[in-house]
Amino acid sequence: MKVENDFGKQFLRMLDQKAGLSRERIEHLTNRQEFHEVVLERIRLNMYTLFRTMFLNSLNPNPRIRIGSAREIMQQYPESPERCYYLFLNALEFIPASWKQSLAQAREHDDAETIVKEETKLAVVDEIRRVFQNMFSVSGGAS
Repeated sequence: MKVENDFGKQFLRMLDQKAGLSRERIEHLTNRQEFHEVVLERIRLNMYTLFRTMFLNSLNPNPRIRIGSAREIMQQYPESPERCYYLFLNALEFIPASWKQSLAQAREHDDAETIVKEETKLAVVDEIRRVFQNMFSVSGGAS
């Protein structure tokens, strides 16, 4: 999918750089046999990859999309930069909802491994959200 504006290109470049760093860390940690850390780094890599795909989908959404309030967003912001902004923020809220539930359950059951994994996912989502909102507002888009 072609990205037309500088903001989109910069945001994708940032996600690609983060994914590349994760791949390098995975290789380094694997060589050092730090397998617990490899698992966490793979989670980070998966988050960058997932939300890269979600960002691309927000640029050219399917009208039948059913993620969170996507339909309402598409009706309210047809063919505008704000549509991309709000669709992506919607994905950043909707997708991690089950991870938040899993984290709460893990805390109830003192499941340290699941706690660390879910916190890792949510930390990456928070990072992506902060960078996205900052880059979008700097580019002159919605805030």
